[in-house]
Amino acid sequence: MKTLFALILALCAAGYAATTTAAEGPAANAQVLLLQKHLGKGLSCNGCHQENPPATPVKTGQCLSCHGTYEQLAEKTDGKGAVNPHGSHQGDLSCDSCHNVHKPSVNYCSQCHDFELRVP
Repeated sequence: MKTLFALILALCAAGYAATTTAAEGPAANAQVLLLQKHLGKGLSCNGCHQENPPATPVKTGQCLSCHGTYEQLAEKTDGKGAVNPHGSHQGDLSCDSCHNVHKPSVNYCSQCHDFELRVP
């Protein structure tokens, strides 16, 4: 039963990825890649969501448990572009201020600033 459920989730995710790319164009490609990256690392929905089936958004603490602290993230992205998005002057932002798995990610900084950031 678990294997069948995992297979159904994988097929749904693949179908979602295909329709997202077709429907939303290049901006969606980064999102699909983020979704595929998590799936490709063997994560299932319950790898991030605490309930099955998922019913609530993932909290930032769950993201940080895999990706490291805010300080570690700022070190990883230092020097990768004109600015370091993880070294924000607004302090520690919630990961979903920019990153999304179920919809296209956004450049939160572009609300005030005019610089390009690649947001997976």
